[in-house]
Amino acid sequence: RSVPPGACPGPAGEAFAREAYEAPQGEEEEMLATIWSELLGQAQISRHDSFFALGGHSLLAIKMIESVRRQGYSMKLNDVFEYPALAKLSNKIIEVRTDYHGGAIPVRSYGRGMPLFFVPTTSGDYSYSYSLAENIDIDRPVYVLPWPSIHTFDEQKIGGVVNDMINALKVIQPGGEYSIIGYSSSGVIAYAIAEELIRRGESIAHVVLIDTYYPRYLNSLITNVETLFVNDVIDKNSDDLEFIDELLRLKEKYKLREIISLIREKYGEIKNMSVDVEARQWELRHHMEVEIALYTPSSISVPVYLYYATEDYTPLSIEARYVEYLKNIPTDLGWKAIVPSWCFNAIPVSGNHISLIANKSNRKQLASKLSSIL
Repeated sequence: RSVPPGACPGPAGEAFAREAYEAPQGEEEEMLATIWSELLGQAQISRHDSFFALGGHSLLAIKMIESVRRQGYSMKLNDVFEYPALAKLSNKIIEVRTDYHGGAIPVRSYGRGMPLFFVPTTSGDYSYSYSLAENIDIDRPVYVLPWPSIHTFDEQKIGGVVNDMINALKVIQPGGEYSIIGYSSSGVIAYAIAEELIRRGESIAHVVLIDTYYPRYLNSLITNVETLFVNDVIDKNSDDLEFIDELLRLKEKYKLREIISLIREKYGEIKNMSVDVEARQWELRHHMEVEIALYTPSSISVPVYLYYATEDYTPLSIEARYVEYLKNIPTDLGWKAIVPSWCFNAIPVSGNHISLIANKSNRKQLASKLSSIL
């Protein structure tokens, strides 16, 4: 069973043992069982089942914690790994119905300084914020701003996404200087949030862009949603040339939902979600990547910190003509053209676009450099 990049499969051994069915008991167990059923695609959840035995991994654990919080409760990520069985994990749920975050997700809700706000990537993944928060040596709360829903994004422009994120941000921090962080193309949204806050008369302490290209460099990389999906699968299966050939053939003949269904049917791929839900996730990702690529930032005179990868990253799926194109982009990734020189700081970090976060040593180095400016 495959695990998404950056996700941990969870503990081994008895954590993967599945027990005989016994119905969940009590409000917390029933709530958790409902969430597991939706996340893991299981119709029946026993109170003794393990989250990991049912197909869970670290990224799904983060989504579970988000769902739990939306129900007015709190749960620690470490508890999921230490107590993966539903009945035991439900005992670790803490009711926090009076603690409303306006849709923002608390990564670390304590700290004496002003909060840090992270923007999810275009796939809706915000696990990088947990990874960095664990290593950033500062006494500040950390929150993730809400990502659009797969059910309502179709007509939403980047301005609407920014407005929703600012509404959530304002619940946590009504005023003062704001610090906003984005990784990859979500850094463009972090910058757009800063633009809008300034337009509203607010102050910005930091805009942090982690290996984020200026939008105009992304224009030529825009493709259709079928190609976006197939390219991602290719990059995760780069050693299987026969599978790659089949994917390229499917991409030319079928639409997204048909491709997903054919892959599941032919290769026995098991997913913990319906074809339509998976397709909607990819459509949301594609929609936001297009919105970001077409966005034109304005100049803002606030501290902007760009942390850029020092190693090349060339996915197997990328066309040869784009390889040289990306290599010729300057280390400022295009931002010097719009950000005043006295506000702009370009800082090199070890690794490529993926490994600067995924590699533990690189991640610690990045976190250390972030700590020095936050």
